[in-house]
Amino acid sequence: MTHRTDFSEATPEEIAAEVSEALRRHGITAVMSGGGCVSVYSENR
Repeated sequence: MTHRTDFSEATPEEIAAEVSEALRRHGITAVMSGGGCVSVYSENR
């Protein structure tokens, strides 16, 4: 599996998914909360 290295045009959802997967591969469970969660839910509006 190749890992993305250029996030300059990535959506917040794509970045969150990539970070979540990277953490999961190392046995870390993460939960998005606060402003990051609001940003994804509201589509940055």
